[in-house]
Amino acid sequence: MLSRLVIYVLLLCMHTFSWGGVNLPALNTWESPSAQTPAHQEEEETDEDPPSFQEVPNEDDQRRSLLMRLLAEKTIPSKSVLPGRLDNVPMPDPRDVWPSSGNLRFVLDPIRKTSFSAEVVAPVIKITKKIGDSFVKGEVLLQQDPTVFEALYQKAKANLDKAQVELQAKQKLFQNNNASLVDLKDAEAAAASAQSEVIIAQKNLKATTIHAPYDGKIASINIEEHELPVQGKEILDIVEDDILIAKSLLPSSLINRINIGDPVTLTIQENGRQIKGKITRIGAVIEPASSILKVEIEIPNSDGKLKTGMSGVLNID
Repeated sequence: MLSRLVIYVLLLCMHTFSWGGVNLPALNTWESPSAQTPAHQEEEETDEDPPSFQEVPNEDDQRRSLLMRLLAEKTIPSKSVLPGRLDNVPMPDPRDVWPSSGNLRFVLDPIRKTSFSAEVVAPVIKITKKIGDSFVKGEVLLQQDPTVFEALYQKAKANLDKAQVELQAKQKLFQNNNASLVDLKDAEAAAASAQSEVIIAQKNLKATTIHAPYDGKIASINIEEHELPVQGKEILDIVEDDILIAKSLLPSSLINRINIGDPVTLTIQENGRQIKGKITRIGAVIEPASSILKVEIEIPNSDGKLKTGMSGVLNID
């Protein structure tokens, strides 16, 4: 009986803690029998046992159990939030919690994508293609009304012709000492100004017609015929999808396992199709906050069966 009381008092004197559901009472929550029993009854024997308590598990086992649970939940807190000392328990590297290479995700992007904005304000008189239609380089995709800009161009050209004639006249007068140097410079400035007006007018006139810069397809059309676009607003998107780019974010822990040219297998989520490819580009930097590395794989798509925006699983062979 006495030995049990001594052991219990020693345990109460230890640091009170709570771990994994084990809670020990504070020192002031239980009084010794001596404080409750008169002195003349101290030597009396009793059949009552002292309060029982749950066995305290080993601290290292508790810490390891908590770390295993955090790994299963893919949540690794900093050392400051883990109770007790961790000097003898190895801290897992967060990068090791990433999925295996067979669970890496990717998304398909076109090799080239272009958005056209309205450079000038003029009604749209013709849209030659619809969403999904193919086109060839140089083909007209959209036409705005060029009437006003053609007139401005012709006016600028006429002003340039006049300025050039006046400049020639001033040059002859200056050579004959019948015009000052100031008069000659004024004529040269007027001719240069007229030339710049022609260049601007010509550019605005060309901006009323959108030509295809490469072979591709119409991705989206954001305006209708006879509408007046807002200057600077996107009105047409096109893509070149003969070659697609599979873009993926890999954990930086794989940096020593991948190289440009390494074979990979891509499984398309939408149709289950498996495609073989090779790593084309590896990012130059690692994102410090997330420890990820950008990787790109070029995929041929001459048959057009793959679409931009498809996604799937990447496996490094």
